Amino acid sequence: MDEKELENLKWLWGADSSFSNRNRLSNAILDSGDMEALKWLWGADSSFSNRNRVSNAILTIKKNREDSNLRMDKRSEKYSEYDCFICHASEDKESFVRNLAKKLDNVGYNVWYDEFTLTLGDSLRRKIDHGLANSRFGVVVLSKYFFEKKWPQDELDGLVAREKLGKKVILPIWHGVTKEDVEKFSPILAGRVAVSTDKGLDYVVNEITRAMKQK
Repeated sequence: MDEKELENLKWLWGADSSFSNRNRLSNAILDSGDMEALKWLWGADSSFSNRNRVSNAILTIKKNREDSNLRMDKRSEKYSEYDCFICHASEDKESFVRNLAKKLDNVGYNVWYDEFTLTLGDSLRRKIDHGLANSRFGVVVLSKYFFEKKWPQDELDGLVAREKLGKKVILPIWHGVTKEDVEKFSPILAGRVAVSTDKGLDYVVNEITRAMKQK
């Protein structure tokens, strides 16, 4: 849930204090799995039933984060530092990728995303290599900008190299492109099951979660 969506929910909460309205808003926030929204809801509604549901939702997120830190990469017999690496063109951050990274982080996944991971003075190449090597999956946001940029394609090559070991790593996301567009870039990628951002952020995150839960 981005900041604008949360502000809209807060406004609706204050504008209509009826039980049915606030119950619908509470359910929407609980379903979002957004830690910041849950914290706000805790303060906005002090009823026992509400706080009990919020507590359970927060504990679930914390457990997911703890589990992700302990999850083992069975093929290499070592712990995976990240659940997923987000491979993308920088031009797609504003329209989709930044909210995707925040949503995955909020629901409890440990995400390698440049705005989360890189700090002043870091070696870009070493940090990216480390992220590619130590992520269970690579979420690849394919777009017209992606097809034009060398750097994200280099990252994709690194993920493809890992798949040569026989394990599914690449999770393709289509952002503003069609199957025909992807086929022109890579017929192999076009043949993979992908999810389009046209279906909305929540749908995309659910599909990523479903794929990452597979052994």
